[in-house]
Amino acid sequence: TRVPAPPSDPVPFDPDCGRVRFGETEWHFQGANHPNPPLLPTPQEAGPERALLDPRYGPPPWRLRTPRQGETVIPLGADGPLNLRGLLQRRGVPRFDRERMPVLVDRDDRVIWVPGVEVTEVGRLHLDTRRTIEVRMDRS
Repeated sequence: TRVPAPPSDPVPFDPDCGRVRFGETEWHFQGANHPNPPLLPTPQEAGPERALLDPRYGPPPWRLRTPRQGETVIPLGADGPLNLRGLLQRRGVPRFDRERMPVLVDRDDRVIWVPGVEVTEVGRLHLDTRRTIEVRMDRS
């Protein structure tokens, strides 16, 4: 059987638009706005399929796209940038998925979340975060 390819162009993602499919792939996304960071479930309890993001530091409009050759990200808590494909490999993402999986980027095309893997420093919550966008991913 033929596996559905990701979209060739970025897919707009608005947290208020309901469930969004990443092209014809199995990845779906849904967002919600919160005036404050939700306390339950904790990020650890929710797992890597949920991200809590601060839109002030990773400003909208947001888009979903595939990783780019040579792209770097700063993982949460890291001292500096890492090669995204290397990070995906170290996190055990299958080679097949590394080429076709979505990443969520901000208006400046910076990766703010690698779904199923990690929030980046660009999208993380801060002590002064007042508005949070929750994004959930499922593969169905």
